Order: sequence, then structure tokens, then C-alpha cells
Amino acid sequence: MHAAINTGNNDILEFLLTYLFYSVSPEIDWTHNSNPDIQTCILLYDERVSTWRRMQEIDVLLDEQPELAIEMVELDNRNRQAHKELQLYNDHKTFLYKHPIVVQRKQYDDQISDLYEMKPKKKPGTKTSPKPRRGKPC
Repeated sequence: MHAAINTGNNDILEFLLTYLFYSVSPEIDWTHNSNPDIQTCILLYDERVSTWRRMQEIDVLLDEQPELAIEMVELDNRNRQAHKELQLYNDHKTFLYKHPIVVQRKQYDDQISDLYEMKPKKKPGTKTSPKPRRGKPC
């Protein structure tokens, strides 16, 4: 697998990633990555992988550096939250809005909606007035 990544064999890498996505949450349509919900699922999946890797690193160091226990617990909580978000989306196509990634996306979506609501709406059938000219009229 490592050699496939280094040699640029994208077909094998794509197959492995697709297999992993489908095996984790088979009901999520990972191929529609332009969908904001699928993008959020990809971020959550990446969060699960990166937190798990860091927990593995901490596990080796924990006996000598017990202060890492707090980080380990925080990472475990984030990992579990990401799993719950993915599981709910897989089963019901909705999120719990508990994991920081999903909460942040919701806040962003709400801000965008608020901006659209503040935008003045043009009445149908009205023409926009031309911009005033500057300088001397001809």
C-alpha cells in the first residue's frame, strides 16, 4: 500500500479510500463530494483517523508523560463525537450538531442565510436605475 502511494498509482489509492469510506458508512454516497453534507462527512472521517493516530502516539508516551492523559481524553471524546455524527448521517441523513466541525459548519450556514435575508430584494418587473454620471454632462 505504501509503495502504491509513493509511485503515484492513483487507481489503487482511490480504490482503498473508496473501500474505507463504504465500509465505515455504507449508506453515505461518498461520490457526491460537492454536497456540503458529504464534505462534512469527509472532514469527520478525517478527524477520526487523525485523532486515532495521535492517540496511538500518546499511548506510547503516556507512562513517561502523564500530562498527555488530558489530551488523550479530549481526542477520544472528539473521536467518539465524530463517529456518532457519521453514524447518524449514515442512518438518517442528518447530523447531531455536537462535534465542533459540524457545529462550525452550521454556524457558517446560518450566517450565510442571514446575509441572504439582509440582501435587498428586487421587485419583479422593476428596472434598475442607471448609475449617476460623474463630471460634466456632455
